[in-house]
Amino acid sequence: MHPRASELFYVINATELVVGFVEENGGRTVENTLKTGQLSFVPKGLMHWHYNAGCEDAVFLSTFNHEDPGVVTIVNALFDINATSLQAALNVDRALVADLKTSVPPSPVPGIAECLRRCGLEAVDPCELKRCGNHER
Repeated sequence: MHPRASELFYVINATELVVGFVEENGGRTVENTLKTGQLSFVPKGLMHWHYNAGCEDAVFLSTFNHEDPGVVTIVNALFDINATSLQAALNVDRALVADLKTSVPPSPVPGIAECLRRCGLEAVDPCELKRCGNHER
């Protein structure tokens, strides 16, 4: 999510670039599969995602209407909330909150190992490449 900017994706080269977002509470979920020459718009502040559903390289241009769009990785931000508040908001016990927090993946791209395997590529732990989420290299 980008709290200060809308985002525009223009596909330079891809056959299956999936882009989607969820509108505010009670709104729609919008998801489109884009190919070369197409674009998609994500309104400011909405949770969104994009991924290459094909095995060939995808090249796209992502632009923002603010010089500092900011970024909030939702699952990481959720578990930055204190456990007591999460327990009340989710109506679960403290042990489950702690268990869920430890299950947060180190990458905002769950399933990346399966995607790489499907495309005949070797899986690399993203935390070996950089700091990601709540996990240190």
